[in-house]
Amino acid sequence: MLHRDLKPGNIMLGQYGETLIVDWGLAKPLGRADVDAATQVADDRAATVFQEPALELQSGSGSTPTQMGSALGTPAYMSPEQAAGRLDQLGPASDVYSLGATLYVLLTGVAPQNDDDLGVVLQRVQRGEFPRPREVKPAVPRALEAVCLKAMALSPADRYRSPRKLAEGIEAWLADEPVAALPEGPLARTSRWIKRHRTLVTSGAAMVLVALAGLIAANLWLRAANRREHDAKNAAVAAQRQAEAARTEAERQTARNQALLALAQKSLQRYETLSRSDELTRYGMEKLRGDLLEAALEFYAALAQQAGESESARAGRADALHRLGGAYWQLGRMAEAVKAYNGTLDVYRALERDYPDNAAYPYGAAKALSTLGEIRNEGYDAGAAAPLLAEGLQRFRRLHLASPGDVDLAARFAYLHSLEGERLRQLGQMSEAAEVFARGIEVLRSVKLESLDVAKSRDVRYQLSRALSQLARLQTHALWQFKPAREHYDEAIAIMRGVYQEAPELGDCAFTLAQILRNSGDLYGREFYLEQAKAAYEEGLAVLAALEQRHPDVPHYRQERAELHQSLGGLHAPFEPGNMTDDGLAHAEQAAAIGKQLVARFPEQVDRRVALARYQSSLAHLYLIRGRTDEAQAVYTEACDTLAAVGETTGKHVDVLYTLAEIQYTVADQLADSGRTDSALALLEQCEQNLNRLTSTAPQLGEAYLSLANLHITRSECFEASSRFVDAAAELDRVAAAGAKTQSMATAPWMRSTMQAILSLAKPLKWGYLKRAREGALLELAKSGQFDQLQRQCRRLAEVTGEASDHYIAAQTLAASAGIAAAAEGLEEPKRQETAESLAAAAVDELRLAWEAGYIRRTRGLGGLLRAQPTVKQMLEDEQLQRLAQRPDFQQLLERIRAENPPRRPTAPDAPAPSP
Repeated sequence: MLHRDLKPGNIMLGQYGETLIVDWGLAKPLGRADVDAATQVADDRAATVFQEPALELQSGSGSTPTQMGSALGTPAYMSPEQAAGRLDQLGPASDVYSLGATLYVLLTGVAPQNDDDLGVVLQRVQRGEFPRPREVKPAVPRALEAVCLKAMALSPADRYRSPRKLAEGIEAWLADEPVAALPEGPLARTSRWIKRHRTLVTSGAAMVLVALAGLIAANLWLRAANRREHDAKNAAVAAQRQAEAARTEAERQTARNQALLALAQKSLQRYETLSRSDELTRYGMEKLRGDLLEAALEFYAALAQQAGESESARAGRADALHRLGGAYWQLGRMAEAVKAYNGTLDVYRALERDYPDNAAYPYGAAKALSTLGEIRNEGYDAGAAAPLLAEGLQRFRRLHLASPGDVDLAARFAYLHSLEGERLRQLGQMSEAAEVFARGIEVLRSVKLESLDVAKSRDVRYQLSRALSQLARLQTHALWQFKPAREHYDEAIAIMRGVYQEAPELGDCAFTLAQILRNSGDLYGREFYLEQAKAAYEEGLAVLAALEQRHPDVPHYRQERAELHQSLGGLHAPFEPGNMTDDGLAHAEQAAAIGKQLVARFPEQVDRRVALARYQSSLAHLYLIRGRTDEAQAVYTEACDTLAAVGETTGKHVDVLYTLAEIQYTVADQLADSGRTDSALALLEQCEQNLNRLTSTAPQLGEAYLSLANLHITRSECFEASSRFVDAAAELDRVAAAGAKTQSMATAPWMRSTMQAILSLAKPLKWGYLKRAREGALLELAKSGQFDQLQRQCRRLAEVTGEASDHYIAAQTLAASAGIAAAAEGLEEPKRQETAESLAAAAVDELRLAWEAGYIRRTRGLGGLLRAQPTVKQMLEDEQLQRLAQRPDFQQLLERIRAENPPRRPTAPDAPAPSP
């Protein structure tokens, strides 16, 4: 029987360990006699061993006859003649080939043919092309490879004559006998003989080896002694030559490194000269400065890789990294700036560790820390700035105490105080920030200016003016300490004007003078000295104009110009639209335009986004009071989008929270004015949440409480417009609370009197709202179908007023509203009755509360006559309560009133009896 599809998948183990060949679908009898004999043998075996029915061959090809030229079987395992469709050549050698291919899989773990293209596989099988087993898996024994290759020979004549012969070849290998497919040479035959006579060979070899080892050892000992003496002489000569060569090479490398270092230092010195030139200091040249510094850093890195870095080379690299960070900062590439400054810090810390006696390295590390802290401050990330500034302060404090006369140290130490003060201000710790600012000012005041040259004296005075201005700004906007703030501003302006007159060419002096003038103008405006405020702003703009002629397109100069335009725009419309001028609107529009350009240019700088949001909010407000509603709404939307892009890290920052609340309040005010009360109330709720977060973060920030007072006033107006008079009255109570907090923090008499006026206005407004509620205005809610809102208002009435009589008034309103609900055409029948029932039940509950509070009595009596309290009889006669007359809960309440006059107060539950 010829199987024609032998492969691993068709060979199985039976339940008793026998080998089974399955899937005889392509099998073909070679001769009837042979088939009958095989069948008889199978039958005999089945009868004597298995007692199972004989297997019957099933044709997988159905009734279609086998055709010449068609390939039958599995391509990867079929013989070449089978792959060629030469069915007339098929015989036992064909099945031998398939068994050889199966052995190939056992040896290598893969099929001899693995191509996905069937045509390619058939062609390769016909040509006998496949990798030898040892090429696939080198560990395959050579004898088994020979057996496999003979079984898979291209020509049937070169294969084993039958599967039995193939099996004999494998069994010979298993028995460690020669394999016919692999002729053995003398070496292989000897190896096989040694394996079979291992004991004899081992004993003889051991005796020979012992004798041989003795002779060799004696000879080697003599030769080694001679060689050691010779090698010792040669090693001494070689060591001497090597030492001389190493010394020469070290001297050459040292000279080379010194030359390279000198070249690097010369490059940096050249850069220093260029950096002080007018051409390179102009803004717009930052990229060139950055390229020069990057080239210097590459030079240092190459030097370190070639021969290691000396102390001076490492210090030079730290200096270059610091300057590179500054160039990146000016370019607005903040991530790269931080990376460069961190690199500076790492190098200085390593130098400080390796050379503890050099004070320049602790100073360099402290300077890098302060710069990193400043970047985090400007990015409104006070949390990340905290450890940097804390370590920097600690380092500068030690350095300043060690060298109190060092002016540069004092200036840096004071500047770090200003950075830490700003960080605390961002977190709302206003008093602590003021203390830190004051300590920095003390450090600068302690410097003896008369002992300094002109340049250093100017630098100290410049730093002192900045510190005074920072403290005054905090006192103005956060602590409301206007008198000391004015004194500090006046001193700061006087100092900076003197510095500016001495050196008008110094850009930072002119810029800082303009900044201090603006802050001073803000204080003048707050105290209603509008002419002085305007003069300060205009002087600041004039200083900036002269500065920008020398240094055009400097980002922070342009930002300050936007701030001055913003301040002037607000100054032209302090209270009423009638005070508005075209100049004011033009200033506000210019501020927003500059802010938008700067954000587009420096998208990574968060402080510029916050500033733009402020400009946009102010501009939208000016559009609004001019009646340009559509433009106002568009700019308000832009302001909210600008602030939303600031990010999560700034969520607790004072400036961000205040700016967001300010925008939300202004938009809500606009919505309320246009009659969109519900939208206004929703936005006021968000605004209040941000203001509450602000007061929680910065409890000393008076501006937040003032904003809360204004918010409650606006919300009370929204409630009044919606007929929610009780909510409006309650909101005015909250005005009083916020106003009282504001008044307690105010130091200026005008501010205290202003808040007193607001509080005085709130009280009559509240009682006006309550009067309207008591006189039936709440029924407007019922008439408009707002029954749920009406019920909430009635339940809150006595809660807000604290008067028991208001429970009775609420009951009357609810009972009347129940009648309105019962007849409401806008409600379907089930909902109509459900609403009327709910309102009536609420009315009875309010009557119960009025009685329990002692307001309703069984009979009038003398006390009731004087206080006009209603009796049971009057309740039954009250027209507004007539709808309740037939209700069981109302009748039960009347019975209780008759039986319990006055009502019994609830008592504590009886104590448990003591145990016997």
